[in-house]
Amino acid sequence: MKKKKKRKITNSAGMTMAWMRKMGFLTAKVERWNPFAHVRVDLFGFADVLAIHEGKQGVFAIQTTWFGNFQDHKVKMWKLRTKDPLCEKRFVNPLVVYLKSGNPVWLVLWKKVSKETDEGEWFERKRIIPFVSYLSVEKGRVKFSEPLFAKEI
Repeated sequence: MKKKKKRKITNSAGMTMAWMRKMGFLTAKVERWNPFAHVRVDLFGFADVLAIHEGKQGVFAIQTTWFGNFQDHKVKMWKLRTKDPLCEKRFVNPLVVYLKSGNPVWLVLWKKVSKETDEGEWFERKRIIPFVSYLSVEKGRVKFSEPLFAKEI
């Protein structure tokens, strides 16, 4: 009987979920496909994956992408607007509301490396590794940290 080959995960959401599970997180994919509009729809407009951990506070909302798309995703997340449920004439950024409610948001970026990362990590062969940008709110504006090599969080 032949052994089945293990399929490689090639999409950023799947790789993020596998990486976070190795660190003890429970994960769920919350991005969905809209077959009528032929587009992917994120939870609240910014989350591809939700994760929880027994030892960490809050529900982690994670946007995943490839390293080259970092600026595009920053702009996308800054420009999010939805109607305020309390005032129909006002718009709010759901990302700001999520962060102010005490929940962490990460932008996980995946990058192919062949030799050495900025942090001195050495790889003998090409590997795809995660980088994380942490989000915070200052004076009602979303701030992104510089992407950091994330061996373990």
